[in-house]
Amino acid sequence: MRKEEFFLKSNDDITDLHVITWVPEGEIRAVLQLTHGMVEYIDRYHDFAVFMADNEFAVIGHDHLGHGRSVTSSDKLGYFCDKNGYEIVIEDIFKITQEAHMRWPEKRLFLLGHSMGSFMTRRFLALHASSVSGAVIMGTGFIPAGLAGLGHFLATMTAFFRGPYYRSKFLTGLALGGNNKAFEPARTPNDWLSRNTENVDKYQADPLCGYMFTASAYKDFFKFIGLVSREDSFENLPASLPLLITSGELDPVGGKNACPKVKAVYNRYGLNDVTVRMYPEDRHEILNEIDRDVVYRDLLAWMNAHM
Repeated sequence: MRKEEFFLKSNDDITDLHVITWVPEGEIRAVLQLTHGMVEYIDRYHDFAVFMADNEFAVIGHDHLGHGRSVTSSDKLGYFCDKNGYEIVIEDIFKITQEAHMRWPEKRLFLLGHSMGSFMTRRFLALHASSVSGAVIMGTGFIPAGLAGLGHFLATMTAFFRGPYYRSKFLTGLALGGNNKAFEPARTPNDWLSRNTENVDKYQADPLCGYMFTASAYKDFFKFIGLVSREDSFENLPASLPLLITSGELDPVGGKNACPKVKAVYNRYGLNDVTVRMYPEDRHEILNEIDRDVVYRDLLAWMNAHM
């Protein structure tokens, strides 16, 4: 397996996006593109990417604007861009998709989006579904358009009055504040991520994880969350597009309540190959959970079944 790191220009025409590939030494049967979540970065998926590469998948992913090594200064952490960030981050994902097709032409490409990346994936599919052979929507939520609209309004007002780089405890609480409640008394503020304490401790200690999003980025975040629930987000989806919606049962973002609702929406708009897979006792980051080897094998099996 060969791991390569390089940079591609973002659609903001300013920032260099940090990109990683994990490529098998031998045969490549298909491609998997990874889309990471909020306040983390793509190299946290290294172990899973190595597993997929060992099973003849080329893997590619990038650090979103405001994340990981796509950031040039600490004030840019948790900040997408000055204008239309909700569109640019999606088109950056498409840029990586195009890069993957250029590197591995004629290979099926699957897209996996986790957490914030799951909402990005859902928006991406509304615009570019024909560019992928299927998608894994991991740790996603069911957020009504009205609630997303309220979040967008509050973030817009905060950015207007306090500045786009302002880091608001109120907005953070609105987006994430309830996630740890089910696990109280909690050992850390991030127990909701995983029952794997080693994973939580690594996250806690990592300066590129867990920082506070800016008001501007929350404005973009709530914008594309709102867009995924609009009727026109489903109009161009192929009925046969395979989707796997997966989560830990105890995930406060996805979980056993949200994921079946998301599946029902896709079914209502005509998609006929939508699967929900839940993991008992698991929380938000199922790729880092105690039973991650089971999750890895299940994801591989689902992709193999849709080759």
